[in-house]
Amino acid sequence: MLIAELKTTLPFLMNIYHHKVLYLRGVEGFPES
Repeated sequence: MLIAELKTTLPFLMNIYHHKVLYLRGVEGFPES
């Protein structure tokens, strides 16, 4: 039960973290904003 939850939750959290990192990189990439 717990392993099944991890298999579905972990990729979801990693996806959010990845998009947050890309967003922060994008913000830092535009110093004029």
